[in-house]
Amino acid sequence: MRGATKTAGGKLRVYLNEYNIPLDKTAYLPLATGMLQAYARTRPEINENYQFMPIWYKQDHPDSIFKHFDNPSIAAFSVSTWNEQLCLHTAKRVKARFPECLIVFGGPHVPFDATAYFKMRPFVDVSVRGEGERAFVDVLTRFLESGDFQGIPGISYRHPETGECVWNAADQPKLSGDDLDIFPSPYLTGIFDPLMSKGLGWQAIIETNRGCPFPCSFCFWGQGGLNTRFKFFGLDRLREEIEWCGKHQIQYLFCADSNFGMFDRDKEIAQMLVQTKAKYGYPERFRVNYGKNTNDKIYEVAKLLHQHKLEKSITLSLQSLDEQALISSRRKNIKISAFMDLQKRYSKDDIPTYTELILGLPGETYQSWVDGLEECLRLGIKNNIFIYLGQILPNTEMSNPEYVQRHGMVTARIPLNEGHAAIRPPDIVAEFENVIIGTNTMPREDWIKSAVFSWVVQAFVGLKLGFYILIYLAERHQVKYIDFLRHMVHLEMRPGVGQIMREELSKFNRLAAEIAGGRPRTVVMKDFGDIYWEPEEALFFDISSEKRRFYEELLQIAEDYLQGNGISYDADELREVFEYQSAKVRQFWPLESRDLFFKRNIPEYFENYFSAEKTTITVSPQVLRVKESMNFDGDKKRFAREVVLHGRKGVGLLNDIEWNNVCSAGTLS
Repeated sequence: MRGATKTAGGKLRVYLNEYNIPLDKTAYLPLATGMLQAYARTRPEINENYQFMPIWYKQDHPDSIFKHFDNPSIAAFSVSTWNEQLCLHTAKRVKARFPECLIVFGGPHVPFDATAYFKMRPFVDVSVRGEGERAFVDVLTRFLESGDFQGIPGISYRHPETGECVWNAADQPKLSGDDLDIFPSPYLTGIFDPLMSKGLGWQAIIETNRGCPFPCSFCFWGQGGLNTRFKFFGLDRLREEIEWCGKHQIQYLFCADSNFGMFDRDKEIAQMLVQTKAKYGYPERFRVNYGKNTNDKIYEVAKLLHQHKLEKSITLSLQSLDEQALISSRRKNIKISAFMDLQKRYSKDDIPTYTELILGLPGETYQSWVDGLEECLRLGIKNNIFIYLGQILPNTEMSNPEYVQRHGMVTARIPLNEGHAAIRPPDIVAEFENVIIGTNTMPREDWIKSAVFSWVVQAFVGLKLGFYILIYLAERHQVKYIDFLRHMVHLEMRPGVGQIMREELSKFNRLAAEIAGGRPRTVVMKDFGDIYWEPEEALFFDISSEKRRFYEELLQIAEDYLQGNGISYDADELREVFEYQSAKVRQFWPLESRDLFFKRNIPEYFENYFSAEKTTITVSPQVLRVKESMNFDGDKKRFAREVVLHGRKGVGLLNDIEWNNVCSAGTLS
């Protein structure tokens, strides 16, 4: 392995690779490899003997990436779900062309037990588990001295004679709680300065701490991160990093903490962000994963971020509401009392919230899943819902073969076309994800039913296609949210009703079956933009093209449900509810009329539904006016970008309206 070609200055070339997902004219700065380089440069012997070449920071055509390599001595790859195959493809090609080059793999998608990994990938020389900074420095140092990696904590390596995988059992020594500052910031040490001239709208990732005490079976943080206790970066360093992001006009800043808001200092960090945005106008958005069961702290932090438009919507994650699924996945949810308390607070302050759920956890059944969705909606219909297909990730308890067998887990390896990412060109290496499509308690057929139902819930609640209708049916006629949705999902049993919805459900059922057979989970709709869309978003776009007909048919479906269940109703009142729902849903074509007249106070009823001035429905004429700014003039791509892409987690999904009472003479009061 020794003897790789040196540069003219007598140094060995190091190539760091972190292929991040391409976004719409933006890219993520490569934090993981930036941290490796920043720490390695603190060692004089490394600076004297190595030259770090420009970091390759995005997914690209393999030929373009390979041309980047010129006599490499070390090629290191940060491997995640979204870039594993491209890393493997590039590493194999580099090894074939430069056999003396040391290939180092690290990141969450590299198995900690690398024995099988090395057998299948003979071009990988070293793999790193857990935090990589110190292990990478040890590898660089040992490569200079002897090329013998025996005893380096936290790595596996290929034996130079037998080619077998050697697993160094010891992990890197634990750091104390405030020792993370031994790792210099790539932002503050100039690592990313060469990238800032690329003309991209950069997005950035920041860590304020590392660690997670929660042992969820599906998650890398607690199970595979080797960090069950927290360690922290210093506040002075974080202040400087946030300032750097403001000066460099970073639009979107993602916080890679597992439980932001759990600690008193998190509010101080939020205040740093507020001050920096006030000073520079950036970052525009700050996205975090909030902690659990610390409602007072999280509320104060989230409120501060929302008040300054740094956070569009606040996460209140549950993952599942079924006790057996939670036990099987070792998930301890936020207490329902804390969940409801936070919802009430956020609703009072008009702060949007959303809940994340995972479909396919062991122990979940179709019935428990549907019941859980009803419970989630009952806890707060205003709270948005995001449902993710369960995945099996390396280095988690769920990836353990014994765990898989015990729970009868069945997976499908499907192409990874990430929602809202740029459509992958056909000549780019395909990536894959392993989604759960069946368990002992949720066989494949029930998983398909659950997926279809989930997309319908997200379309009607999350994307607001039936938001006010569901509220009305529950409030006025005591109809469970899921009962009406389930009636609609089984439209094939009632011929002649709801042709549009019938066609959409057919698409959903076909898509779910095809996902189980290996197709991607996202949808391409190029009229609405050159990115991947989620299935429920595709439904939203389809309906936006036929909105009037859709709500006429949906009214028939509602009448069919009410009549079939012996529920008496006022037909005129129900029709006006549907007219209000239709008026609130945004459309890409110009409005025919901005004014809509009601015999009842339907606009007032819904506009005040979540306020202290909640009213009842009465015969009281009102006029609703849609504000003029809601016109997209037929521009589907702008409509998709502003309404769905930017508005889904906020308030941009619905038309802004104003309403007035109508006096007996027909004039506005």
